[in-house]
Amino acid sequence: CLANPCAVNAAIIFGICTASRVNEFVLARWEEIEDGVWSLPPERRKDGKPFPHRVPLSSLAKKALKMAGTKEGLVFVGRDGKKHISKESPRAKLRDIICRPVTMHGCRSTFRDWAAITRQDLFASEIALSHKFGPQIMMSYLRSDMLDERREIMQRWADHCFKLINK
Repeated sequence: CLANPCAVNAAIIFGICTASRVNEFVLARWEEIEDGVWSLPPERRKDGKPFPHRVPLSSLAKKALKMAGTKEGLVFVGRDGKKHISKESPRAKLRDIICRPVTMHGCRSTFRDWAAITRQDLFASEIALSHKFGPQIMMSYLRSDMLDERREIMQRWADHCFKLINK
């Protein structure tokens, strides 16, 4: 594996804590992160919206950023120190850790299940996943990205997933 193990571990934690897609978080850059919010640029958004998707960072997501070991440019840098880690590295490492076939996308699906089971706000949870959700007319009236509500949800999610680490 040509991946930087610290960067891959940090990327896995960051990806889980943000419930983001692997092609979004692997390419994260430090200039996208400010005041506890990661602003995913429109060109990396799957939903095609022409503005950044703001992602509130839990305390553990912030720790993952520190684990990454970089301070500028790309957050999750490979061993060469120049390019981002492979988009396959987080999945492969996670598969090796838990000894069964998994995907990072499965972590997003698990977030959605957890949000439903724990009765998190439906709209905020779907916005957290950067999903197109609801009838077009209803969505045209919902102009807020519910950042404050999502900040609370993402902190609860990180606490739930990593409760053993946070103790």
